[in-house]
Amino acid sequence: MNNLQILSKRIKELRLSKKMTQTEFADAMGFTKTTLSAYENNSKKPSLDLLLEISKRCDVSLDWLCGLDVTNRNVFTTKDYSDVIKNLYYLLQNKIVNFDITDKDEYVSITTNDEIISSFILKYKHMKKLLQSNLIDQNLFDLWIQDVLNQYKIKD
Repeated sequence: MNNLQILSKRIKELRLSKKMTQTEFADAMGFTKTTLSAYENNSKKPSLDLLLEISKRCDVSLDWLCGLDVTNRNVFTTKDYSDVIKNLYYLLQNKIVNFDITDKDEYVSITTNDEIISSFILKYKHMKKLLQSNLIDQNLFDLWIQDVLNQYKIKD
């Protein structure tokens, strides 16, 4: 797959992850549905300025958008508590998961009734125990994480 094909695929993947139609996404980015369709179908190449604008507005890295990075999307980068809060806010606002937040004895717990998130957390806990007890190595743990990410990735 060449770079332009990857870019086309990523633009479509980004739009679908935002749960937007071509018209909605094009309007939000400031171009027409026809132009977006051409980008997604690999028949037209967007300018660097336009790619930077998409990257900023959608909070994704330009490297990811252009296919230079397979997993680095800015939406869920965490460098500090501000990023953690931003990520939680994003999940709540976009109704990706439903949180039930309770406050008991100075502890706050966040629970979800989302089956996919719940399943992942339980499996993660199990895999983390295996890693900490040296029953698996870091490479196997990383492969497992990558497999989970691929399993839930939006497909064309």
